[in-house]
Amino acid sequence: MSCSIPLRTKVGILIVALVVGAGLLNTRAATVTELWPVTLVPLAADALTARCNALDAANLPANLRCAAQLQKIIFQTVSKAPATTWRSTLETLASAAENESVRDVARVWLARAQIKDIDAALKRYYMKKVCFPVALADLGATLPEQLRNDPWGEPWSYSLQAPRGMSKLKDQRYQLGPKRFPDLMTQKRPPVPSFTKITQGQIGSDKILTLESVAGRAAIQPGGVAAGATLLHIGANFALLATQDQLFAVTF
Repeated sequence: MSCSIPLRTKVGILIVALVVGAGLLNTRAATVTELWPVTLVPLAADALTARCNALDAANLPANLRCAAQLQKIIFQTVSKAPATTWRSTLETLASAAENESVRDVARVWLARAQIKDIDAALKRYYMKKVCFPVALADLGATLPEQLRNDPWGEPWSYSLQAPRGMSKLKDQRYQLGPKRFPDLMTQKRPPVPSFTKITQGQIGSDKILTLESVAGRAAIQPGGVAAGATLLHIGANFALLATQDQLFAVTF
C-alpha cells in the first residue's frame, strides 16, 4: 500500500524543521573566541542578550569572573545599550576588579563614558560664554566631584584647540582625555596583536605560554606582556589576553 504526502504538508514540515534547526543552532554553547572575539562589532538586541547569557552561563574559573562581567559591558557599550544597564557595574570594576589588567581596561571604558558627561558640562558653558573654558576648574560646581579626576585618579588632560587654519579662535575647540591616554577619543582603537604561533608549556607546576609574532617571541606566565597584550589566563586550549581597551581570546 502506498501513501503520498500532499505538497502543502511537505512544505509545512520543511518550515518546522528549519525553525527547529535554527533554534538548535542559536542555543548551542558559545566558543571562547565568540565570548572574547578579536574584533568587536555591534550586536542586535537578541544576539547581545544571547552573548551576555552565554557569559553568565560559562563555567569560568574564579579569576575570570570579573573578566566576564567586563566583557558583557564591552558588548553592551559597543552595541549602544543604555548606560543605565552597565554604568554602575563598570564603575565597580574600574575601582575594585581583582585582576589589575581587567581593572585598567574597565578604566579606559569608564573614561570614555565620563568624557561624554564632561562634554555635556562643557557645552553648557559654551552656550553661555560662546567659548570653552581655559581649564576644567572653570566649570565650577557644574562639574561633579567624581568627574574632576580621570579613572586613574589623575587630572584630566585638557587643552584648548583652534579650528584648523584659525589660530585666533583657540577657545572654540578642546581636546580631553585621561592623562595616560590623552588622545583616547580621537585616535583609532589600537589593533589586537596577531600571533603566528602559540605554544603552551610548563615550568614546574606553573603553565607558561610562548607567543610568537612579528614583534618577536615571548614566553610568559599570567601577568606577563607579549606584543603589547597582557596574558590574563591560560586554559586547557585557550588563553585570555588584554590590550588597552579589549579582552580577547586565542586558541592553541
